[in-house]
Amino acid sequence: MATEPLVLTGINGKVSVGGSDIDDTRNWRASLKADNKPYASSSTAGYQKNKGGRKSGTVQFEIYMQSGSAVLDVVVGTLYDFIFYSDTAVAALTCEARVDSIDVGADIEGAELEGATVNCTINGEWTAA
Repeated sequence: MATEPLVLTGINGKVSVGGSDIDDTRNWRASLKADNKPYASSSTAGYQKNKGGRKSGTVQFEIYMQSGSAVLDVVVGTLYDFIFYSDTAVAALTCEARVDSIDVGADIEGAELEGATVNCTINGEWTAA
């Protein structure tokens, strides 16, 4: 009998800021990139190679708003230590990031749950599992 691969669901994921979990996190995502530099030379035999460049990244997470929610303590322009967890409760991404913006809204007509989106830019190194 074949063994099924372990598929991650994110069901137990969470976001921690400054050592405290943020209540009612809906989801999180990260975009990690490197500014790689392509080159060709006499040693590449007609092929293009690349050298690793500067690394940067952004993170975003969405929450349901609550009275007293931790997002109210997150201030735009401020640096925080974040840990983003996957469904395994193991840190998937650890980084210091600056809050760029917080998008909030309310659906008055539809009476939907209120939410917020927090957008951040990673400051320096990150550790990804």
